[in-house]
Amino acid sequence: MKKVASLILALVISLGFTACGGTADSNTAPAASKSEGSISSTTDTMQSETPKNESTKSITVGVAMNAADEMRVNWLASLEAKVKDAGYTIISTNANGNANQQLADIDSLILKKPDVIIVTPTNTDVAAPGIEAIHNAGIPSIIIDFAAGTDVYDCWFGGQMVTSGTVCGEYFQSLLNADSTKKLNIGIIVGSFSMQTTQPRIDRLLEACPDLNIIATAEASFDASKAMSVTEDWLQAYPEMNAIYAFNDAMALGAIQALNSAGVNMDAFCVVGTDYLEASDEYLLSGQMAATCARDVDAETAEVLSLATKLANGESVEQNITPPQLMLVTKDTLK
Repeated sequence: MKKVASLILALVISLGFTACGGTADSNTAPAASKSEGSISSTTDTMQSETPKNESTKSITVGVAMNAADEMRVNWLASLEAKVKDAGYTIISTNANGNANQQLADIDSLILKKPDVIIVTPTNTDVAAPGIEAIHNAGIPSIIIDFAAGTDVYDCWFGGQMVTSGTVCGEYFQSLLNADSTKKLNIGIIVGSFSMQTTQPRIDRLLEACPDLNIIATAEASFDASKAMSVTEDWLQAYPEMNAIYAFNDAMALGAIQALNSAGVNMDAFCVVGTDYLEASDEYLLSGQMAATCARDVDAETAEVLSLATKLANGESVEQNITPPQLMLVTKDTLK
């Protein structure tokens, strides 16, 4: 079983999954952020020949993605399917974590004159001029998840990065509630300490579970192999550690690999991730990963397309919108 699990985890590491499109996360619009990705692509999905509603204006949606990790790929695929189903056109780009490339992508999208442009910022400071350029071109914009760095956008759709701390904290608290003698000595693996929402995310975790004993924190750039190295060091330095909270599933899986290699009894160790990956299923079902949390991607993209349609038709929308609630994923929810 460990051999199979190690092979699967090696594949995860080689793919270099990142959390939510890289090293950026945000819960409020005016925040700094960074990101990394792994695949660069530009795709055009042409308008379907027979729109379902002939009275609806034909809309072209431009999308400037920050990266192509698994979650972002799934998110874009869901949006593309809904755009096609509505009889619209979508033009998407991926900056592969390169902020300057995203600026070029935005400029390219502006030249194509879409009715609305959706941006998942790669870097707040660099993305702001691009978002301002969209505004100056008279094109409505929707900013997804990460800080805009400017207030000239039409809608910011995000807030779940910090909320995940609450969801995971509530899970840890449920473990303590079930066993009054239990104590969780936890290590927290973050993506980057420089992110504006890293500390608020930890604060939310502790608000939900104030009895957590945080004995170590480290950053691993949302990378599984780096998280593995961090965990290996922790096993030497903190023998009392019995729990790890990782800011994405890739880092959680890296931690599990280190724990398995060290022969740690996983029945007595609790690993919780974030941003559910399908690669986590085997570890969740076997109990090696206790829990993670997942976004309702289809619900999100449906709402984003609704917002895009309204903006393209000249309607106003709320400037800041929180997506549907995160879902806790455990072996029980997978069965």
